[in-house]
Amino acid sequence: MKITITALLFAAAALAGTAAAHAQGVDAVSPGTLRLLDATPAPPQIRAAGQTPEVGGLGIKKVHALPVFPYTFVSPRDGKTYSGTVVGADPRNRDADTTTIAVVLIPLVVNFTGSSTASFDPTAEDAGCLGHNTAFVLTQQSPVFTQVKNFVINGVDVGTATLPDAVQRAEFWTNSNGTPLISAQPAYHLELSVQVAAKQTISTSNAIDGAVYTMAGDCSKNTVGQVNPPEAGVVNINYMDQQLNNIITSLKLDPSQFPVFITYGVVMSNGDANDINNCCILGYHSSLGTAADPGQTYAIAEYDQGYLFGPTVNDIFSVADEVLEWMNDPSFLNPVPAYGGTGQVPNSCQTNLEVDDALEDVLMPSITMPNGVTYHPAEVGFFSWFMGPVFNGAGGVYSTNGTLKGDAKACPPGGTN
Repeated sequence: MKITITALLFAAAALAGTAAAHAQGVDAVSPGTLRLLDATPAPPQIRAAGQTPEVGGLGIKKVHALPVFPYTFVSPRDGKTYSGTVVGADPRNRDADTTTIAVVLIPLVVNFTGSSTASFDPTAEDAGCLGHNTAFVLTQQSPVFTQVKNFVINGVDVGTATLPDAVQRAEFWTNSNGTPLISAQPAYHLELSVQVAAKQTISTSNAIDGAVYTMAGDCSKNTVGQVNPPEAGVVNINYMDQQLNNIITSLKLDPSQFPVFITYGVVMSNGDANDINNCCILGYHSSLGTAADPGQTYAIAEYDQGYLFGPTVNDIFSVADEVLEWMNDPSFLNPVPAYGGTGQVPNSCQTNLEVDDALEDVLMPSITMPNGVTYHPAEVGFFSWFMGPVFNGAGGVYSTNGTLKGDAKACPPGGTN
């Protein structure tokens, strides 16, 4: 069964070019000609034909299901009932403590063949852009997967935590009436137990499924023909998703594991990769299940050099987005009251719990890690911005840097309180 592109454009940090350009390294694409867009979802469920990941692989003990907690709320906004699942333990359970998720980080090498060949490898150095680091190691050492001592969100110390753990603690900080919830549960955490898989490689020809563009002013000091050249690779998202599901099957992963594919210098297109106006999707997350039972979940994200898409899109921008969205909406099917007229949904209404869509081009405070690298995660909305004030977030606001002071307004027309 062919997967249509509209069914894959969820949870994606999408960027579309405004300048006409062609692939195969013919025309240069200049920084600043690409802009952030919302990848508004169409049919929310996708199924990859014949993909039923088997049990086993990588030596991780299996429980055969992703640890999630179910929720059912009557939204204060519209009086309707909404049910879904969130990764981790139910914060309303006073005995809840640490939930451990088996994360499988997968470095994805993408080779382009045809009239213009190129290879992009997140485990290889790119001295001009990253020094003597690699995108994959920098991802591992980022706050997405490495704890930060005394993590502060909105002026509140939420404890020693990774970024996903800190955000989950912060968004369930107190009950809606102000009585303590996670604020009184220091043992409540979402632990990402990371295991690195062997490097995986996919190949695509420079046709509809793949394209290589010359990048004007690229920070890379590598030459064309070397790994990680001063170029950018673009892969059709439908083709990419087929390859990811094939790899998940070949590694024999199961639904208790969350595979995260990391690329470098490679993004995705909505349609023909040889048309720059179809570019660029930095990442997305997906599942093969339902809201009640997400089944096999997975994500792909690009570690970004930080020069092409402007100052907002840098390093873990996409990685953090996809992990945080997966955490709150592992199936991409969690229903919420309609929101829009703001953030990445400026001209329509949306009804799924994608925490990055509440804001656009807004960052959290930067985080400098022990490796000396400063990371720049995007600000995201809290659960209660979407559902209505069923919890109070840390600092009494509705997003991870306090931009959202109130919850979403009913859509249409949308907006935020």
